[in-house]
Amino acid sequence: MSLAFALSPCGIALRLLAHRRHIHHSVTLLNGLQENQKKDDIPANSPEQHDEEEVIFFSQDKDILPEVEIKPFKRIRSETSLRYNSRVIPPSVDWYSKTGETVEGGSANLTNLLGSDTSSSALFQETLKWLSKDNFKLKNIGPNGYNAQDIEFYFHPSAVLSSTLMPGDICVLKSSPYELLVCVKTPSDAMDARFAFANADGAIVYAWKSSVQLRFPSIFKTTELDLIQREKKHRYMPVGSVKNEKDVTFIIPTLPRRMLVSNVTFRITDAAVQQLPLIKKKLELIHRYSQLGSSSWQIPMLKLVELCSNLELSSNIERSVATAMKKSGLSSDSLYSLAASHFELSSKVPSKVECSQFLAVYWAILHQQGTQMWGEMTVHKGIFFPSAVTVLPLTKQHLHYHSIIHKLRQNGGVRLDRIAELINAKELVSLNKSFPYLVPLLRDYAAGNVKYNDTITSLISSLFRKLDDYKKFNITRDVCFNLLKRINPSEPHNPLLNNHELQLPINNERVQLEQTIFDLAIPPKNAADITNRTEYKNLVCYCIDSIDAHEIDDAVSIEVLGNSKYRIYIHVADPASLFAEASDSSIAVHTPILDIAYQRAFTTYLPDKVFPMLPVTYARHSDLGQFGKATKAVTFSIDCSLSKTKGLSLLNDTLKIELSTLYKSKRTTYETVDKILENESSTTNKEEFEDLQILFSIARALRKQRVVERGAVVFENDSTGLVSLSSDDNSGSTNISFKNQLETKSTILVSELMILANSLAATFFKKNRIPGIYRGYRPLNLVDDAAAVPEWIQMKTNKNEMFAKADIAKMKAFLTSSFYSSIPTPHEMIGSSQYLTVTSPLRRFPDLVNHLQLHRVLKGLPLLYNQSDLNGMAWHILTRDVTLKNASVEAQRYWTLKFLKEEIETSATKNNWKLQITSLTDNGYAHCVILDMSFAVGQLKVGSYQKPLLVGDQISECQISDIECLDGILRFEPTRSSRIQRKTK
Repeated sequence: MSLAFALSPCGIALRLLAHRRHIHHSVTLLNGLQENQKKDDIPANSPEQHDEEEVIFFSQDKDILPEVEIKPFKRIRSETSLRYNSRVIPPSVDWYSKTGETVEGGSANLTNLLGSDTSSSALFQETLKWLSKDNFKLKNIGPNGYNAQDIEFYFHPSAVLSSTLMPGDICVLKSSPYELLVCVKTPSDAMDARFAFANADGAIVYAWKSSVQLRFPSIFKTTELDLIQREKKHRYMPVGSVKNEKDVTFIIPTLPRRMLVSNVTFRITDAAVQQLPLIKKKLELIHRYSQLGSSSWQIPMLKLVELCSNLELSSNIERSVATAMKKSGLSSDSLYSLAASHFELSSKVPSKVECSQFLAVYWAILHQQGTQMWGEMTVHKGIFFPSAVTVLPLTKQHLHYHSIIHKLRQNGGVRLDRIAELINAKELVSLNKSFPYLVPLLRDYAAGNVKYNDTITSLISSLFRKLDDYKKFNITRDVCFNLLKRINPSEPHNPLLNNHELQLPINNERVQLEQTIFDLAIPPKNAADITNRTEYKNLVCYCIDSIDAHEIDDAVSIEVLGNSKYRIYIHVADPASLFAEASDSSIAVHTPILDIAYQRAFTTYLPDKVFPMLPVTYARHSDLGQFGKATKAVTFSIDCSLSKTKGLSLLNDTLKIELSTLYKSKRTTYETVDKILENESSTTNKEEFEDLQILFSIARALRKQRVVERGAVVFENDSTGLVSLSSDDNSGSTNISFKNQLETKSTILVSELMILANSLAATFFKKNRIPGIYRGYRPLNLVDDAAAVPEWIQMKTNKNEMFAKADIAKMKAFLTSSFYSSIPTPHEMIGSSQYLTVTSPLRRFPDLVNHLQLHRVLKGLPLLYNQSDLNGMAWHILTRDVTLKNASVEAQRYWTLKFLKEEIETSATKNNWKLQITSLTDNGYAHCVILDMSFAVGQLKVGSYQKPLLVGDQISECQISDIECLDGILRFEPTRSSRIQRKTK
């Protein structure tokens, strides 16, 4: 462990001590605000101020040292007051005059507030006016009123899901994980998507949304705090923070900083630091009861905090743990393996959480990550909150690496020297025999599993400095993987597959066992029963998918009713019928197959790996693309009218949701359907041609309605540079190529009808008060010039104009991520007031949950899941969604950078790339991406351009200066031939 890491708790305490002294330092004002403003007009060198005092110039040796100006104390005090009155008073007066009257309780005496000590009753009472009553609690009320030290702050997990990052949210940033900041302004510049945050000292920090690791929302009554101001001109040097232009600085006025920023963040931080030692001990104990064999798994952060809150340490550890489990809503069976009750664990989350306790747990985990107890905390980019943390196995991680560290350090590192000797001598057989732990160590390092363990990192660095072939290289995960492949040639080409968070069979014994259960799974005997279902014997069902699709889980049909009226059918695979939970109301817990599917939550899609959510036998049995065979489905149907004059009208009262049986499934591909819609196919029969043409016309009308009437946003041809892998049988290597995911008529047909089914299902669930798992999207809160960005997007979408690459580069910075929720949630990107996914139950567990609920409703049985169950399940589903999406992006980036590295190593002339700028310049670098390669994201070192770089600019003839595939590092430098191309409109 590094010294910096080890001292971090002490660093927090020292910072708090210094801050406490700072906020208790009173400021003396000069006879009230009116007198201050008069004195502010008097120049610093005015005779009125200094006629009785003279400046002294002093030097110990005038021949060697210059003279130092020594001012009398009265003059120093006077000039300090003048500076204070110019810099501090006016901004605070301006802020309070605009916002002070908006809070309940009226305004206070401004002079007293500015001159009071931060801990004083007046300032504290004023702070209370701004706080949400539901989110704070005063523990003690003494004879003199409130005790400011005994205030507790709370947040509601439901508020995290129902809001976006707003001014007033208390946050932790990736760049300063041990400091609380307050969000003071959301993006305001059309070219700059950074948020502004203020720390306890009043300094402003600008950061992108991806930097936010934690937020406590709704602590304040209102988000209209207007804490940040542009610094006005005064006679003194500016003290504010620079954003983009060095001559334009911004400040947080002293009064709101002391009253709202410092007062609140200090209380929470101070309380968290005091709890930290005890929380660490509790987490160590909980970690030992969180083992799932020798495998990693993810525990919800909210449940972990609740367990810490309920755990009271005593001499009887087992009784203490059992009591904490019971208080946390867990059964006694959980005592010896907390992870064994995964569904129970994640199905119940607290409705209210104390901020300092959550922060203490968050900090404690950061410290204990270095001891291989905890893995990554999963942070969702749409709600800006850590949803879960990975529990690392005690024996195979914490104890294992403690033992390895001891061995490699023992006797002055003699084992490390011997390992280096064997590698240098290329005696790999002896190496593996004598040091069997070396390969797993290098594998974990390359996979990113030990990146928080500073001691392991140091030992690996020491080893590489002793190796002849590597001593001159920077020690990176790429270099480590290169050595690993030399020692163990059979190692997979992608070390990221070994990452703990992915939970693949390759490195997780629990998942290996679960996969064995899946491999042996056979659908129940009654799976072929098709009674009590609506039979569609003559309806042609078109299963449209890619040629290499792993499963077919949806189909569409059309029925002509006459008079420009039609009935649309969306058929979805019905794997829920294979589970007893769909029909047996006596089942209280998940059966093994359903429980494993819940653990996985989604099918994992990586360029080199597909890991299904359900057993292959279940997917095949439920597959809709089975020709001439009766197939179970869940069918969503609705009547509509379509005409050239009146457009499309859905007749909502005709909606039907049925358990059905399909007989005429026709499997086809997107390419084939495109040819039919373009009338280029010579093998199409008349019925098929007419059906698909009508379906496409309806889909096109549905999109127009979403865009024009409901504000949906559609990006066409945006997915470029997707990785495609193929094996070279001769060399055993992997060939890397790229493909674009283009939108065509066939993809519009399918996607719009699936969106329709999900929207109709959401309406049905909400109307009938059926608990379900919804999917939502909430846009960022944009102000000033940045607020014009979504309006501009909407305008272009309404006009059906294509977005240029520069346009997309500008937009992406202002977009956030969709998320899962257990309450009806708007999906503003799709243009739906609520959106509940049902169209992919073979590969998405939320869809399967919603199908199980539908089965119970359609069969007249009690619901399988109540609202409380789904409130917790949504957090697990959300966690797995983030984990797998992050893994997919990292894998795509890894293979993309690997391709680039091979290209420039093959020939220097290939190191020539055209870039698109995706951010304004910050600290000499601008974020960028190689055109048409979405995952070639990096940074460009900004040269001496004649004009500053803007988002959307394209720069030619750039070279890669640094590339690390596993760490995702890609840096560019311009050349003499580089030229800027800027879109003028």
